[in-house]
Amino acid sequence: MTLRSSILTLFQLCLLTLFCSAKDHYPGLSIGDHNYEPTLQRTMFSFVLFYKEGCYHCDKLEPTYKLLAEAYHYQGSELQILAVNVKENQRVQSIERIEGFPTLKLYDNGVGRYIDSYRRGERDIDMFIDYLTRTTGVEPRLQEKKYIEVGTLPQLKGIETQLLTQSSPQKSNTLLLAFVTPWIPEWSLKFSTYIDLLTQLNRDDVQLIIVDGSVGDTAELTRYYKVDRFPTFVYRDDLNQRGFRYMDSQAGLNLEVLDAFLNGGIGQWFDNVEELNHDRLREDGGERRKPAGAAGDVGRKYQVNHGEEDTSVFVDDEMIELLFHKLREF
Repeated sequence: MTLRSSILTLFQLCLLTLFCSAKDHYPGLSIGDHNYEPTLQRTMFSFVLFYKEGCYHCDKLEPTYKLLAEAYHYQGSELQILAVNVKENQRVQSIERIEGFPTLKLYDNGVGRYIDSYRRGERDIDMFIDYLTRTTGVEPRLQEKKYIEVGTLPQLKGIETQLLTQSSPQKSNTLLLAFVTPWIPEWSLKFSTYIDLLTQLNRDDVQLIIVDGSVGDTAELTRYYKVDRFPTFVYRDDLNQRGFRYMDSQAGLNLEVLDAFLNGGIGQWFDNVEELNHDRLREDGGERRKPAGAAGDVGRKYQVNHGEEDTSVFVDDEMIELLFHKLREF
C-alpha cells in the first residue's frame, strides 16, 4: 500500500467516524464528559437523565422527558433538565456509578440525590412535575395540552361523551384519532407534527386523540378499529353520528394529505364500525386482514409470566426490524 493510499484510507475512516457518530436524542439538553460539572452549577437544581442508545425504556421515556424539559425551560428558572448519553460519556458514567437505564438524578448545586423509584413502573409528565415541584419548589410553565392520550375503549367513549357535552361554536364535536407507535418518525416529536399540521390548516376545532399501539392495554381499541399498521387515522366530523373516515398510511402525514383526509378527498368512509369489519372480511379473497396484535397476524406472540398472570405480548415484524436496527448500532 502506497503512502498516498494509506492517507486516503485514513481520511475515509475519519469521515466515516464523523458521519456515523451517535445521534443526539436531546438537542439543547445533552451534556457530557467535557462540560458535566460546570453545567450542573449553572442553576440551583439540575434533573439529569442518564440513558443508553438501544434501551427500550429509554426510548419510551424520550417524548415525556422532552415535554418535561419544555415545562422548565424559561427565563429565570432555577431547575434545568439535562441528559447524558453514557455510551459517549463513560467518564460521567464511571463517577456517577450508572448501571441501570434509564437512571434519573436530581442535583442540588452538584450534590446528587438518586431517584430510585423512577427506574421502575410508569413515568408520566404529571408524576415528574409533582416530584420536582415538591422537592425543589420550582414551578413549571406548562403549555396548553392540545392532545389527549387514551389507552382503552371506555376511555375513548368517555372523551367522546365529554366533547359532546362541552361542544360550542369555539370547540366542535370533531375528533381525529391517531394510532401511533414508538418506531414511527412522528413519535420523537411528541406528536407535535400532528398538532402543527392542524394549526396550519386552522383546524383548532379538531380534538386530537393519540393511541400508543405498542402498549398492552390498547389492544381492545386497536382491534375495535381494525388497526393493522401505523400510523392509522380515524376522523369523526360529527360525534352525534356513528360514521367516520379511515386512513392507514406507512408514509405518515403531511399538510396536503391531512387536508385531503379531513375534507373527504382521501381515505375510506364507513357508516359504522360494523361496516369496517365487513370490509376487512371481504379483503384478500375473504381472508380477514388481522388487526395489530391479533393471533395469526404477521409477527410473533409471546407469553410472559408474571406470578399467576400470563400476559400476551405481540411483537410485529416492524418492531423486530427496529430491534435488529438497534442491535446494529452497537
